[in-house]
Amino acid sequence: MMKFLFYALYGCNLLLLLGGLLLPSSVAVHFSLSGEPDRWMNRDVFLLSWALYCSFMALLFALGASGKMPLSSRFCNIPSKKYWLNPSRIDKARTMLSRLLYEGGAGLFLFLGGLFLLLLQAHAKQPPLLSLPLFFLLLAIFLGGLLFWILRFYRAFRPPRTNIEE
Repeated sequence: MMKFLFYALYGCNLLLLLGGLLLPSSVAVHFSLSGEPDRWMNRDVFLLSWALYCSFMALLFALGASGKMPLSSRFCNIPSKKYWLNPSRIDKARTMLSRLLYEGGAGLFLFLGGLFLLLLQAHAKQPPLLSLPLFFLLLAIFLGGLLFWILRFYRAFRPPRTNIEE
């Protein structure tokens, strides 16, 4: 289910780019604390960079979640890695890591999609104006979700109390 949600949200972000064609030729890409734009970018460059960023992030999350990357203690930094990278537990560690990466990626794409929608909304006004209450609400939800995800990550990779010595 998480894998489907991850790819669906990635696809939605790419579909949002079609809405980006409605943006003016010069797109506000940074806003001051008053919500007024203070940096601009060519629309085509912006849309291409957004698509490349989303695709790069999707590739990173999907590659990590695929279970095909080697989990060695040299390159993998998970809590209690000595316990979880034991050959008898590595498959369970891969399964947990895969689920968590798909969840984290889905959260990232929800946030990016929300940002893009806020950008479209900002450009619906002349001159463009970012809705700061909505932006800070979206940011707070994302940061809260990220904190929750980090806590889940650490809890998932706690070894059982009976096997701490292993």
